[in-house]
Amino acid sequence: METMSLNAYLPDVLAFYEVAKCGGFTQAAEKMNLSKAQLSKQVARLETILRAQLFFRTTRKINLTEEGKHLLQYAESIVKLSHDAAESMKELVDEEGGLIRITAPSSLADSLAPPLIKMFNEKLPNLKVEIEASNVKRDLIAEGYDFALRAIVETDPELVARYIGHIKDVIVATPDYVKKNKIKGIDPSELKDIPVLMASLRKSWNTWKFQKGNKDFSIDVHGNYASSSYQTNRWLCLSGLGVARLPYYLVENDLQDKKLTLLYKDYSIATHPLYLVYPSKGYRAKKNKIAKDLIWSWLQGAKGSIV
Repeated sequence: METMSLNAYLPDVLAFYEVAKCGGFTQAAEKMNLSKAQLSKQVARLETILRAQLFFRTTRKINLTEEGKHLLQYAESIVKLSHDAAESMKELVDEEGGLIRITAPSSLADSLAPPLIKMFNEKLPNLKVEIEASNVKRDLIAEGYDFALRAIVETDPELVARYIGHIKDVIVATPDYVKKNKIKGIDPSELKDIPVLMASLRKSWNTWKFQKGNKDFSIDVHGNYASSSYQTNRWLCLSGLGVARLPYYLVENDLQDKKLTLLYKDYSIATHPLYLVYPSKGYRAKKNKIAKDLIWSWLQGAKGSIV
């Protein structure tokens, strides 16, 4: 039996598929813009190669043989793959279509997702966007992510890390907590005697570093309550259970609504750098390039709240 080559006989398989789906040579020929004779020749050639009859032919209609039904299953898969590939390529080259996947730390993703999605909706309404809120460091290339926001230095040579700035942290408490504990909120050294909401993820994060002019100093804070989540510590703080060190983007509205009070305004707090990370090599779809520029531009405009 002669070996069937997909490259050589794919047109014949597609011809067979159209005849089978249309239920006749005349209809299939019209759909494919071919002559009926040419279509019949292609199907006959396929039957010769396969050494199998694919249709029962009568003067009024055609029916698939058992071999034809078997081949149709594979032909349908080939056509579907062809359509899927075409749609996928269309998304890659289409400025306003396709899928963008972004991963970011949980608290950052929760806060930035609404304005970021709103920006994409206004600028690229046909673009699909997935934002994963996770503290797990994803492998962008292996796991198929297009962008990441990371608060750590990136050393992978296959990734580009564009520095955005250092995350802006603030020290806050409820007005009632400030009053009850007679917190002056001017000199951070008083934190040695005030219970704070601790970070349970890393012990080193409970050493708060302050800067004012040329003066740098650290304070080892203490407290009875700790969480690995900024959002949890925010809710504990809003419940009047302690002073909290939190990203400004997380409490910006709370401060504006005077639910929280900003402490130690004259001091800056040493924090983590923030980077926009994306693959550096290989083919980059047009949608990725456009999305990258949009995200970067948006991040620059949002710096007052983030860094």
